[in-house]
Amino acid sequence: MSTLRLSAVLLSLVLVGCAGSAPATAPGAAPPRADAPPPLDHAPLMREKAATSMQTGELVFGVELGGDARAYPLRILDWHAVANDTVNRIPVALAYCRPCGSVALYRTDTPKGTLTLAASGKFRDGDQLLVDRQTGTLWKQLTGTPVEGPLAGSGIEL
Repeated sequence: MSTLRLSAVLLSLVLVGCAGSAPATAPGAAPPRADAPPPLDHAPLMREKAATSMQTGELVFGVELGGDARAYPLRILDWHAVANDTVNRIPVALAYCRPCGSVALYRTDTPKGTLTLAASGKFRDGDQLLVDRQTGTLWKQLTGTPVEGPLAGSGIEL
């Protein structure tokens, strides 16, 4: 079995101010629950040689779009639940559901603008709900469909 080595690794351990930062929400929108983890927003890239806090064999979620690759360590996503990023000039959100261990990558540029996602701290039908900061809409993590809020029933899906 061959191992793919990515030249850039996304790490949040060295970020200043990302832990405990409260995500902004749209005016009038319900904010995420206080116990919802803060999302990881556009963390700086680290080259492989600089990623000294990574362990050999550490689990990562890989994303590659048009030759632009990222690796998101499981231990980081386990704390943040959502990573908002831009890969190959495409805005995306990588959403990790702790209880079921699933990961979904969503393109977040929509007809209503680019959305940034966060964990809402809420669940529906066993599925984690994400919230977008722009409208306060709640989205199903596994399907990318809006279930509550201004974009519910709009036909927009992530």
